[in-house]
Amino acid sequence: MSESIVRFIVSEGFDNSNNRQALVNPILAISTPFMPTSLSFVVSMVVYGPLGGQNLPFKFKIRNVKEDKIIFDSGVLNIEPPTNYDSFVITMDLKNIAFESDGKYENILQIDGDEHSDIFFVIKESK
Repeated sequence: MSESIVRFIVSEGFDNSNNRQALVNPILAISTPFMPTSLSFVVSMVVYGPLGGQNLPFKFKIRNVKEDKIIFDSGVLNIEPPTNYDSFVITMDLKNIAFESDGKYENILQIDGDEHSDIFFVIKESK
């Protein structure tokens, strides 16, 4: 187990051209005119810690906080962090994730025996 730190950034998209990652419209809340709905968005996780060079299994989940229900689970994935950096980015480009209700949602990253989380919101637009 390491002492890693993770920062979560939800955005509408990302551009990975020129070997650099640019986030498109970072947000804390996703607005939608319809509920229930399916949404596409990106979750980028900046991970800092002594993890470089290892083949690391990780798991990413999204949880509806109010209902305590997992609405997305990546299953176990692997990443090999670069050895010459103190931090690295994991980007999940999520398509058509089903949201049954608006409210508070939690991004959860399980990596190297640690669990990290942060919240974002889904808001139904009023007419």
